[in-house]
Amino acid sequence: MVDPDRFAVSRRSGKAKRQTIRAFNGETARRALEGCGWGPGREAFGFNKGQFSLVDLIDAVLDFTGPAEGVISTWTAATADLRRVHLFIERRRLLSVKWIVDFSFENRAPEFAKLLREVFGDENIRTFRTHAKFALLSAGDWRVVLQTSMNLNQNPRIENFWLADDPELYAEFSSLVDEVFDFQGAGKGFGEAPGVRKAEFKRFGTAEGSNFYDLKSGADIF
Repeated sequence: MVDPDRFAVSRRSGKAKRQTIRAFNGETARRALEGCGWGPGREAFGFNKGQFSLVDLIDAVLDFTGPAEGVISTWTAATADLRRVHLFIERRRLLSVKWIVDFSFENRAPEFAKLLREVFGDENIRTFRTHAKFALLSAGDWRVVLQTSMNLNQNPRIENFWLADDPELYAEFSSLVDEVFDFQGAGKGFGEAPGVRKAEFKRFGTAEGSNFYDLKSGADIF
């Protein structure tokens, strides 16, 4: 029988044996992380049933780390969640934030794309062929990677998430983010036909010196 008070689990980041995963039971993101014992040098993995969203998880992690530099990668986003991230900036919970969003975002939700550009500035946004949903948070000794099936919107469905305070894994994700930002200039990802983005992605994936498709064994990372 599943323990109804067991909302998530955590383990030390690295090569330790993984533990069993449990579903949440009407809990907030903060209580979920506290309840599973997540903290410095640890990882946690769990499911939720729509009780909280990606922005709630980011908020909860910031309660642990304090003010942080951030990166958010999402396929789509909602106005309320974008404004909430901006509120993190205004309240100095996030010191800065970079965005990677799918190139289709501008056509699918032009009003959201306009808001994203107005609030965060083209220098902090790249649009790419991406379906990756993750967030990075860096503060003091914290190097947090948050991966999830959730986009930056409300998710009334079963979703999963995984997060770890892991400098090596953080460096891998940061390397990809830096590569994307170096490859595409500020503002260049908006106002162009999908074919341009597709050709850009092809150049990105095969560019000389790119490590985007390099594979590493799980043992090398974990």
